[in-house]
Amino acid sequence: KKQFNFKWAYFSWGSDLYLYQKDKNHNKKIKKVLQKVNFLWTDNHRDIKLAKQLGFIGKEQPVFPGGGGYHLENYQQYIKPVFERNLILVKGYHHWAGRALTILNAIDKIADTVKNLDIYVYSAHQMVVDKIKEINKKHNLTIQYSTRNQEISHEELLSKFGSAKIAIGNSISDGIPNTLLEAIILGAFPIQSNPGGATEDYIVDGENGFLIENPEDASEIADKILKALKDDELLEKSFIINQKIAKKLAYKVIQKQVIEVYDNIEKSLEEFK
Repeated sequence: KKQFNFKWAYFSWGSDLYLYQKDKNHNKKIKKVLQKVNFLWTDNHRDIKLAKQLGFIGKEQPVFPGGGGYHLENYQQYIKPVFERNLILVKGYHHWAGRALTILNAIDKIADTVKNLDIYVYSAHQMVVDKIKEINKKHNLTIQYSTRNQEISHEELLSKFGSAKIAIGNSISDGIPNTLLEAIILGAFPIQSNPGGATEDYIVDGENGFLIENPEDASEIADKILKALKDDELLEKSFIINQKIAKKLAYKVIQKQVIEVYDNIEKSLEEFK
C-alpha cells in the first residue's frame, strides 16, 4: 500500500468553525480534520481560538481579509463627505444565518424618525421584500430594494456605500463580511452583528461603529440606529478612524504580507523534505 505524506493548509471561511462546531456530526469531522492540518488561515481572530479549542496544533498564520485586500484608488470616486449623506443601507439576507428581518422590524419601530431618510436594502430575500412592502404601506415610506435574483452591479453597490450615512449587516453567524470592510473603506458608519466576537477585530463599539450583540433583538438595533443618527460628531470621528483602517486593507499591503507568509511556508516545506 502506497503511503502519502504531505503538508495540509486550511483556509477557514465565514461560518466554517463558528456555526458548524455546534452540530454534533460536524463537530466530530472538524476535530478530525484540524488534528491533521499544518497551516491555518482565517479572516478573524475568533476562528484561531476556536480552531485551537477544537484540536488544531499546527501553525497559525496572520489574519487576512478573505478577499485579499482592496484597490483603494478605485474606491475614492464613490466616497462622499459625511454631512452630505442621507442613506441607510441594509444587507437583505434572511436565511440560515442572515437576519435582515430583524433590521426591518427595527426600522418599523422608528419609522417616524427615519421617514426623511433614504433607505435601500440590497440582496433581499423574498420574505424581506414582503416585509419592505408591508412597512412602506404601513408608514407611507419608500424603502427601495434589489433582490437576490436581480442584483445591482457591484459598482452601484459601492456607490451606495459611499453615499450611506449608516450601513447595517446582521446575522447569527459569519466571519468578516466583505460588505463590512467595504462600509469601512467607503465611510458608511457600520452597525454590524458580532457573532462570537469576530467583528471586534475591526469595530470598537461606540468609536468607529456599533456592534449588535443580539441579532434577534429589533429594539437593540433600533436604539443603535437612533444613536447614530443623533450624533454627527460620532459619525465624523468614525469616518476618520475607518479611513485609517482602510489603508491597512489596501491590496498592496495585504499582498506583501501574504507573500511573506508563503515564503515562510516554503522554507518550512524545504525543511520537511
